[in-house]
Parts: sequence; structure tokens; C-alpha cells
Amino acid sequence: MQAGTQTAADMKIPKHELFESKFEGIFKTNYRTSHNAANRAGYHSGLE
Repeated sequence: MQAGTQTAADMKIPKHELFESKFEGIFKTNYRTSHNAANRAGYHSGLE
């Protein structure tokens, strides 16, 4: 990513993790709840 050659697929994990982090902070939830919310919102990590 530092070289600026990332693809859309490379951005899946960071977007997923950012959503999880913000969701946990706003709603004071646990990891599993925020993970499921990220997936429902369309931010799949591509690791499952």
C-alpha cells in the first residue's frame, strides 16, 4: 500500500477493521457484534 499499488481487494481488510473499530466505539459492543455488523453493512474482510 505504501507504493500506491493497492487494489480494491487489498482495501477490504482495512475498511472492515475501521468499521468494526468505529462501531465498537460508538455502540460500546464486543468484537463479535461489531464484526457481524461490518459484514451486514457490506464491509467483508475477505478472510472468511
